[in-house]
Amino acid sequence: MQRTFLRPLTDAERRSVTDTITSIEKQIATAPRLRWSPRATGAVLGTVVGIFFVVINHLRDNLSLSVCYITIFGFAAMGWAISLLFNSYVEKPDRKSLAKQIAWNRNILARGQRRVQQVESVAIAVLQYDDGDDGHEYAVYFCDLGDGTALCLHGDVAVREAVGREEFPCLQFERLSYPDSRVFDVIVARSEPVEPAYEYDWEEQGDLTIPKDGAVLRGANLAILPAVLKG
Repeated sequence: MQRTFLRPLTDAERRSVTDTITSIEKQIATAPRLRWSPRATGAVLGTVVGIFFVVINHLRDNLSLSVCYITIFGFAAMGWAISLLFNSYVEKPDRKSLAKQIAWNRNILARGQRRVQQVESVAIAVLQYDDGDDGHEYAVYFCDLGDGTALCLHGDVAVREAVGREEFPCLQFERLSYPDSRVFDVIVARSEPVEPAYEYDWEEQGDLTIPKDGAVLRGANLAILPAVLKG
């Protein structure tokens, strides 16, 4: 069974949103307004030192123009190379983006609501697969809702965090989101974690089509899930 509804924000959620706004405002206030790169600074300082070196030696030895250029370039390159030891970079913040985040969070407080999706399942299947591009292993969870449908969950930070806390997979849980967000950012377990009733390996099953996160599959029998995904 699955149902979705809106409820008022709790006091803890209001405090969390307020803290987020305060944090972003501090980020804007304390962030440097200039873009600074140690590499560029090292190259400039190297160039200045090179020019000074050339001037001193040119007055004494009457250096050729090509030698002057090569010497200055060499000092600039040396300054750039030394700066690699200080590989830090301070980026001017995207103030428009941060302002939008503040406005979005203030809108959440003004609406004072949270979207809740309550899920009760009778069984859970997990499909393990490796991403060949980054070499990481991922899991897709299918929750049998008991009415001939199955909820597909994967790729969501909330899912990964709940798994990391050893609270998921479980048979009863809630997915929480704010009304303006399409992403459920928290999973709250309402039952003890369980072992998946079915476990499938991507490589053993061949070419499968993974539904998008949050999709509900019709007529999905978890026992024959790979056949459903191939169809």
